[in-house]
Amino acid sequence: MNNGFNAENNPAPESGAGNILVEDNAVLHILGGHLDFLEKEGKALGKLLDIGAKSGQFLQMAEARGFKVSGVETNNELANIGRNNGLDIRTGTLADLPKVESFYDVITIFNFAKILRDPQNDLKQISKMLTDDGFMIVTTNNQKHGNQSTAEYTNMLESLGLQIAKSGPIVHRHSISSFFEHLNTKLHLSLLRSVSHFFKNHSSIDLALSLGEPSGYFLIGKK
Repeated sequence: MNNGFNAENNPAPESGAGNILVEDNAVLHILGGHLDFLEKEGKALGKLLDIGAKSGQFLQMAEARGFKVSGVETNNELANIGRNNGLDIRTGTLADLPKVESFYDVITIFNFAKILRDPQNDLKQISKMLTDDGFMIVTTNNQKHGNQSTAEYTNMLESLGLQIAKSGPIVHRHSISSFFEHLNTKLHLSLLRSVSHFFKNHSSIDLALSLGEPSGYFLIGKK
């Protein structure tokens, strides 16, 4: 069995970084939508495993909503940031996870086609870890990754006995804050940094002024 991860997809943070790496408001909005769905399905107090957890921002969001969270991450520096902020993130791969069955209520794999070396076999192993009514959330970073279309990924989950409970495009909104932040990396002006921070701290305005485009696809399978 392969080790289940492509470590190179999660580069190390800059030296000395000790805080959980924060996504922009647009990404947080997408992640929050997945948690909203799980809450409506009565999973808010369940056990959640995030595969490819990075420094743990999604775990932190889920924990704040009542989930019992844990994660696995190949990049030790990223995993250490999460652990230093009180999160249960194991450094390693699928092979390093405890051999449990029917244990997790929710398993998430964001951008799974890049994270998993052998999606078909790895997802088969992962699906065994779900409770009988558990959910698996997988996303791709575009609507077609490599030679496999979204329909093929849907068939892949269904072949594992998962029913597709929800699916759709991920509309990644380019927030105004990220636009000004990008400008600041080029021009290094304190005014641009201040404008970016203002919009980050006012997420509703930031999202209202953002532009959206499909950047991926999500599938939620129920066991």
